[in-house]
Amino acid sequence: MDSIAQLVASRDFEPGECAVMYRTNAQSRLLERPSCKRVCLIAWSVRSGSMDAERVKDVIAFLRLVHNPADEASLDRVINIPPRGIGDKTLMTLHTVARRNDTSAGVVLLDIARGSNSPLWSQFAGRSVIPLADFGASLANWASAAPALTVPELFRPHRQRSNYKAYVDDESEEGENRWENVEELRRLTLEYSTRTLDDFLEYGLWSAIRILCRMVSTRPRC
Repeated sequence: MDSIAQLVASRDFEPGECAVMYRTNAQSRLLERPSCKRVCLIAWSVRSGSMDAERVKDVIAFLRLVHNPADEASLDRVINIPPRGIGDKTLMTLHTVARRNDTSAGVVLLDIARGSNSPLWSQFAGRSVIPLADFGASLANWASAAPALTVPELFRPHRQRSNYKAYVDDESEEGENRWENVEELRRLTLEYSTRTLDDFLEYGLWSAIRILCRMVSTRPRC
């Protein structure tokens, strides 16, 4: 809060441009007491953020995976979004095959995208390998195209992928809000139309935090 007071006093920022973010409601008490004592001349309020930003996190995970197919946390998040027949059992098998071959799940996906020519293909039982191979082929295409594409162009295939909008927006009010979150992230990527995916993942995600922390309710001002 002292830093905010200094920024406002310098006239470089308006009070409404400043915010303090915290993870749990309990932490707000630590902020409220000193702020009331030291900067009570600045009007402020405590706001709670909407945590229904899962689809924004999905798109960010997709971009991380395109940037680095070995990013298993991002892979696990988006591999079945929208649903493509890859359940928990199939995903567990994918990771088992990866460990058995001392590699990452993303590398396995890229390899089995070659179909039965892949030596790893036979390590999957039945037809469970088919949706994995399909996703691996898509990932291979995105990853190979990434160096020549802008961030908005990389964003487009995930946003326009078959059934994705219907998956996000079920035509309810909540669904419309979820899709608007995705659209806000798309507008943010336009600021990186002449910069690299590296730049977006390093710097643009700080701006994406504003989307994840959409303000929905307030408590009385100090």
